[in-house]
Amino acid sequence: MMTKYEKINEAVSPVVGVMLMLVVTIVIAAVVSGFAGSMTGSISTTPQVTLDATYSQSGGMTITHAGGDSLPLSEVTFATMPSELMGIDYLQFLYDIDPSVLNYTNSDGESTAIMSNVSGYYYKAAFIPGDVLTISQADCTDRATTDEMLAALNAASSGSPYYTGGSVNLLSQLNWPQGSDTGYDSDKGRYFVGYEFMNPDNKGKYFYLTVRDSAETTIAKVKVQITA
Repeated sequence: MMTKYEKINEAVSPVVGVMLMLVVTIVIAAVVSGFAGSMTGSISTTPQVTLDATYSQSGGMTITHAGGDSLPLSEVTFATMPSELMGIDYLQFLYDIDPSVLNYTNSDGESTAIMSNVSGYYYKAAFIPGDVLTISQADCTDRATTDEMLAALNAASSGSPYYTGGSVNLLSQLNWPQGSDTGYDSDKGRYFVGYEFMNPDNKGKYFYLTVRDSAETTIAKVKVQITA
C-alpha cells in the first residue's frame, strides 16, 4: 500500500514575496542614498555676508564686514555701480574696484594695501567680521576737480578712452576730445557727470557696492550714501 504525500506550498510564496520586497527596498535605498550624497558633494554654499559702507567726497570710502562668513580676499571682487537716482543707464556703469587700492590697518596700526599691485601677492588673506577696508579720496576721484585735471582730461589721447584719475566708478570718466564737444557743459559731459560720485549734485544720493565670488555670484549688495 503506497502512502500519498501532498506538497503544500501555501507558506512558501508569501515568504519569498516578503524577501523580494526587502531586497528591492534595500537596493532603492542604496541608490537614493548614493544619489543624495553625490548631490551634496557637488553643491557649493554661497557665503552669507553683511556689508556696511560709507563714501565721502572729501574723505574717501570705507567697507566694513558687519557680520557673517569670512571671505578670502583673493577670491572675491568688490564693485561699485551708480543708482537709479543718477540716471536711467546706471546699470551700464558697473565697475570692479582694483584690489590694490583697498587698504587695511596692520598690526602696527598702519594703513597698508591688502595686496601688491606689482606681484599680486595679498598681504591680507581674509576679510573677517569686524574688518574695515578703506579707499583713499584720491583713489575715489572720478571727476576732474581742478582746472589742471580737466585740462589733462581734455588732452588725453583718443586711444585711451578713460581718465585714469581714480579707481572707483572709472566708467563715468569719459575722455572728452578737444573741440566743441569738450568739458562738463557739453551734452556728453552732462550725461557722464550725472553718474560721477564726486559730482556735488549727487550728494545725498546713493550708489551700490557689491561683492562677488569667483563664480561671479553676488554675495552681498548694499546702498552707499554719498556725503560731503
